[in-house]
Amino acid sequence: MAGGSPPSPDVFLYPDGGWGWVVTGACFSCLLFTPGLSEAFGIFFVEFRRYFGADAAEVSWIASIMMSMTLFASPLAAGLSIKFGCRPVVFVAAILSSFGFGLSSFATGIYFLYLSFGLITGISYGLVFIPSIVLVSYYFKKRHALANGVAFAGSSMGVMIFPPLCHYLIEHYGWRGALLILSGLNLNLCVAASLYRPPPLKKMPRKLPEDESTMLQGGDKEKQGQVAKRKLIDFALFKENYVFTMICVMLFLLGFSTFIPMIHLIPRAVYLGIPPDRLPYWFR
Repeated sequence: MAGGSPPSPDVFLYPDGGWGWVVTGACFSCLLFTPGLSEAFGIFFVEFRRYFGADAAEVSWIASIMMSMTLFASPLAAGLSIKFGCRPVVFVAAILSSFGFGLSSFATGIYFLYLSFGLITGISYGLVFIPSIVLVSYYFKKRHALANGVAFAGSSMGVMIFPPLCHYLIEHYGWRGALLILSGLNLNLCVAASLYRPPPLKKMPRKLPEDESTMLQGGDKEKQGQVAKRKLIDFALFKENYVFTMICVMLFLLGFSTFIPMIHLIPRAVYLGIPPDRLPYWFR
């Protein structure tokens, strides 16, 4: 997975442990930041409205663009991971997402944040999320559910940590300083990405890779096309497996609502004039 088309899943050793737990911990760290910082936007929502004098609809577009780009970048993330490997994709995406946060600290208007916070950071987080989850599945088979649970616990932990942290940073350094600090903290994703070692492979007959090389260089046009398909996103699954298609559609619809409470709860409370003693302790 360091580059080129990865082998089929059936050639992995699936150690169900060992370095796989290190990869799971690294994935935990990545998910700590990606959903955690995304869903902490509600804290910045209030500050952006105050500073730029914008209405709620205009500010809401920042989070909407960010979340949608994160999800729509998933097919791109899968394709890039197949071509270049999970480690380089996540590493570069980590740098780009930190650049997006840092650039946002110099914002001069709401439309500036659409580009920096929404587009750049949103796409970058999409490129972090998918390769992280995929790599865990390459290391585990029997304990896949457990490893997945540990990895996804990072997103829940991030939602608990980052809202109060963001509020503290804004209170002491302003929203520009908070974004700049978060940009530096976000670079920890590079550390996690460096731990994304490609999974061990079974010993395969030497003839197989030679055959694939021959197909790619010339040889049978039909077989050459079959190998080439492995390098691209295969949409045939949507036609062949209706259950998979239904799950994708349901998750697509779920994305329209699942982030709304997390982002708009605090702004709504402030707008309604709810006393500080009734707000969460970290927002008083």
